[in-house]
Amino acid sequence: MKQWKVGDKCSAVWSEDGCVYPATIASVDFKRETCVVVYTGYGNREEQNLSDLLSPASEVANDTEQNAQAVSYTHLTLPTTPYV
Repeated sequence: MKQWKVGDKCSAVWSEDGCVYPATIASVDFKRETCVVVYTGYGNREEQNLSDLLSPASEVANDTEQNAQAVSYTHLTLPTTPYV
C-alpha cells in the first residue's frame, strides 16, 4: 500500500454521490489510518480511509489511454500487397 502524506494528489470517492474526484491530502492520522482530503476545484473536505484512496486521475487516465492504444495496435490490419 502506498505511504500517503500531506500534500499528495489522489483520487477519492465522495460519500454524497459515490463518484471519484481528484483531491489533495490535507491531513493524515496514521493511528486511525485515515486522512482528510480536499476535493480539487470544489473545496469540500472529507475524511477517508487511507486504504480507500486511489492514484491521481491523471495517472489512471494515462494508463487507460495507453491500454486503449495498445489494444488498437493489436487489431491493426496491414495491407498484404504494397500500394502502387
